[in-house]
Amino acid sequence: MTKTAKNVVKLLTIAAILVVVTCLLLVGCNKVEELKDLGKPEAEEGTKSITVYVQNGNGYTKIETSTTEEYLEAVLLKLLQDQQLSECTISGGFISSINNMPGDTPRAYIAVFHDLEEGEGETLVDRGDYAPADIEYDGKTFAYSAVGVSSLPVRDGAGYLFKVETY
Repeated sequence: MTKTAKNVVKLLTIAAILVVVTCLLLVGCNKVEELKDLGKPEAEEGTKSITVYVQNGNGYTKIETSTTEEYLEAVLLKLLQDQQLSECTISGGFISSINNMPGDTPRAYIAVFHDLEEGEGETLVDRGDYAPADIEYDGKTFAYSAVGVSSLPVRDGAGYLFKVETY
């Protein structure tokens, strides 16, 4: 085989390897997206009417809204965009501040409560030893969420309540 033929074979081999590696990366990235949502509670599709309650002193601001979003994080960002929330900071699926809470409260965090019914295989309510007690408000019973807002499904007729808790 001539030197030119050997170089052509080398280039074709390198090109084939690059094509295979590129295909594997694209397939792998798709699998990463699938794994990211693994274990996430199933969300409802379509338009849903929900109520969001945000603590303000001794009471709550009530925000009623309709949405096609599937998880609560997207709803909160939309409420912020529409100026129904004055401020909302989400980090890693958890709320670090909303409508200027927790403020200067030491050892405080924003707790998420909801009135969702758990479906088969879902764990949406935290009943652990350190979970806050259920909250009765506006004729509903809200339980402490076991998941962050990025994994908390939006379901028609549901209520979501945000309150400062301390540890």
